[in-house]
Amino acid sequence: MNAVTPFRRTARSLPAALALSLALGAAGCRCARFEPSELDLDDFSRSFSEAFCQQLFRCCQPNEIADIGGSRFADEKSCLRHHEGLTRQYLVQPIQRAIAEGRARYRPDRAAACLALARKDGCGGWTDMNAIFESCPDIFEGARAAGEACHSALDCPAEHACLKNGEQKLCVALLASDAPCRPDQGPGCRTDAFCDEESQKCLPRKAAGSPCRGYGECQRGLVCERQSCRPERRRCLHDR
Repeated sequence: MNAVTPFRRTARSLPAALALSLALGAAGCRCARFEPSELDLDDFSRSFSEAFCQQLFRCCQPNEIADIGGSRFADEKSCLRHHEGLTRQYLVQPIQRAIAEGRARYRPDRAAACLALARKDGCGGWTDMNAIFESCPDIFEGARAAGEACHSALDCPAEHACLKNGEQKLCVALLASDAPCRPDQGPGCRTDAFCDEESQKCLPRKAAGSPCRGYGECQRGLVCERQSCRPERRRCLHDR
């Protein structure tokens, strides 16, 4: 299976493109960045890490960078090295194995659209790369259907988990609202719900101002703070 469609460039187009870029550079053009229609999986880690680190160091105050980076990175170069390594090890390499074994698919067009979102002007308030990927959940698709064998959740459709069943693991649908659940057992509730300890049912995530007891009860963009769902405190919004 070809997971990624390669870019095609004709020999005739290269001299013209080079001449145009030199002319625009000489004129001091502040042109919009070219955004590809597809992103090769081999370029995924570096491209997203560059976009994230550039925004981080453009939008965060020094004290915010120190708080986010800790001992892991202190400048844009070390930020890029850190995030590129993590993304390659924990996301790209497992996906490459899953694709090679026919367990998952990569959507280069959706990845390119997500990268354009990450590169857009202004400050998105992103302080970790997970926030970017949560905004673009459909870059990877599991190739295994519900009830089929899997190695990890990457193999399964959206809103499914990969759970052990006897001697193998199977793709199992997450539980909808009102379904019985156990907080300490799978498959867990769908992403728009949480497992309520008292009723032991999946309930819709709570809106701002609702009482809460812990992590996971509030809607996206909210946190449970002082027993109430409140807007998450946003950082890194100072575009320089």
